Amino acid sequence: MLAKLLRIFHSRGIAGVLYAVNSRLSALLARRAKSFQVSQRLFLGKTGIEIGGPSTVFARRGIFPVYPLVAQLDNCNYDKTTVWEGNITQGQTFQFDRSKPLGQQYIIEATAMGCLASGKYDFVISSHVLEHTANPILALSQWLRLLKDQGTLVLILPHKDNTFDHRRPVTTLEHLIDDFKVE
Repeated sequence: MLAKLLRIFHSRGIAGVLYAVNSRLSALLARRAKSFQVSQRLFLGKTGIEIGGPSTVFARRGIFPVYPLVAQLDNCNYDKTTVWEGNITQGQTFQFDRSKPLGQQYIIEATAMGCLASGKYDFVISSHVLEHTANPILALSQWLRLLKDQGTLVLILPHKDNTFDHRRPVTTLEHLIDDFKVE
């Protein structure tokens, strides 16, 4: 990268370097998921819940920026203290976007959301949470229960080959189903 910047500097000067850096940063910041363009209408003015947020993926400059589109967003986290958020207070405290009203913060396990009404939300979003749940089928059944008819579920999940535990054996579907049946 440095060699490329030096070549640009020698051929076009500092203005060329600034232009190249600005172009690259603009391209990185404008990167969006391919499906986002056609999906925006599913979130515009709607009410939803995020499982395990807030997430930069859904922020204004994220790859799937739904925060600026929604009317209201609640949140569910598993504990009152998390590594990424620090201390969390249950109640009307969830700030996902400075220009939006605070959402309701729930502190409940993602597989035990029975205290929330069925069919309450237009959408459920979650980034990098499902792969950490002990019973992902139960979690999905809870999340789907929260949706209105024709509601939208968006999951951002990691690609196994790019994770720290990529050498770990994949859990079989049969194992997941057995875990679900036990609950």
